[in-house]
Amino acid sequence: MKNPAARLWDAVRAWERFPHLYEIKRPKSPLDLAHIAESFTPYLEGRNWESVENPAH
Repeated sequence: MKNPAARLWDAVRAWERFPHLYEIKRPKSPLDLAHIAESFTPYLEGRNWESVENPAH
C-alpha cells in the first residue's frame, strides 16, 4: 500500500483528466473544525497583529 502522500499525489494527477473541474471540497464536521482550531491556536496566540478583533491601542 502506498503512503498517504503518494496516494494524494495520484489523486491530484488523476484530476488532470477533468479540465473543467476547478475545486473539490468536502464538508467539515464539528470535530474537523475543532482540530483545525487546535492546530492553529499556537500560531494565532504567537501573533500580535492589528485586526478588527484586535485593534491597535
